Amino acid sequence: MKTMMVGTCLVALVALTACDTKTCETGADCDTSSVVVDTSPTEIYDGATTIDDVEWNCDEVGYWYVVETVGWSAGGDLWIYQTGSDTPWDEYHPLPVFDADPYGYETMLYLALEHVDSANEQVAGETTLFDCDSKRQATLSWLVTVTDDLGNDADCLAWGDDADFFSKECENLQ
Repeated sequence: MKTMMVGTCLVALVALTACDTKTCETGADCDTSSVVVDTSPTEIYDGATTIDDVEWNCDEVGYWYVVETVGWSAGGDLWIYQTGSDTPWDEYHPLPVFDADPYGYETMLYLALEHVDSANEQVAGETTLFDCDSKRQATLSWLVTVTDDLGNDADCLAWGDDADFFSKECENLQ
């Protein structure tokens, strides 16, 4: 019984000496470093889904792509075409959703492709024949398209050697 009362008194004492962030002024007696403020939105985003940012890079293992959208996305597609070559190679890869904001404000799509040496080994969404070489990259054009959360075409972005190569694929997207 004594132990229980001592425990209750300690909890009450800690509660009384805790810093109340509503009335506490910043100063030596007030430590607010452990206070977590919830800044999450309270409403679901209902605007258009658009591409906010695309990042990519490569190394001796292969390529990786991160596509961030404003609004929920159900996924996307990546096309790579060797526009700067007389004997071009092209690839298609689905872009899966990696993470999404529960309020619909953003989605992150992520894809890693392992480099392979043979066209017979190239598999959509898994491997790429394109090596990580600046001369090779200078011949490539990329197109990323994303869908909204219902699977409708939403936005696209093209870059590389000849981004206009993909103009027909992007003309009807928002």
